[in-house]
Amino acid sequence: MIELNQVGIRIDGLSILENVSLKIEENNIYVLFGENGSGKTTLMKTIAGMMPIDAGTIHKNPAYTSGDFIYIGDEPILYDELTGKEHIDFCYSLFRSSFDKDEIGRMAALFQIDVHLTKKVKDYSLGMKKKLQLLCVFISEARVLLLDEFISGLDVYSLELIEGILKEFAAKEGHAIIFCSHILEFSERVGNVFLQISGGRITDQFDRGSIQMDQNRLKDSMKPKVER
Repeated sequence: MIELNQVGIRIDGLSILENVSLKIEENNIYVLFGENGSGKTTLMKTIAGMMPIDAGTIHKNPAYTSGDFIYIGDEPILYDELTGKEHIDFCYSLFRSSFDKDEIGRMAALFQIDVHLTKKVKDYSLGMKKKLQLLCVFISEARVLLLDEFISGLDVYSLELIEGILKEFAAKEGHAIIFCSHILEFSERVGNVFLQISGGRITDQFDRGSIQMDQNRLKDSMKPKVER
């Protein structure tokens, strides 16, 4: 579906990604883990087509367009003066989307933001903003989601809902998810392929079947590093 071969990126003479080879297959949820500055964000942005590469090649299913890839960071990108409903209407118009509006309504109710959709986003909490942005992502009808610490700041109830929604999304034809998070328990439950990154290189890959024996290593690698 997506294949990276010996991909490298340099910025100001510094190697950010080096010799990265990776296959992203549909119907999988990939978890990237590694210390801060290891290259996780750069890799996701590269797959999303947001960063040019200096070496190697990237091959994507020719059926994909640039609109099939959406990268979301930990800070929601929304317009403070628009209401939630105006964001939803805007996204339907922008993406010329045919996504089921009843399904968006169902998810808004599950996220408990349906009663807030007439309020301006500037009055939303961080968690509410993230839930609204996720609705906008589904409206876009993108098929590959790249979630960079997106779930940080969400409550336990919201995480349980998002877990089910992401698994349902990834199960659709041509869909996949790549994400990183320091919330270990969520990552273990949701992911089925785990990729360790260090120094801009993928140093390990394992699937859910072997996660138990690698649990301590996974836990240590996902801890935020303290700057000294």
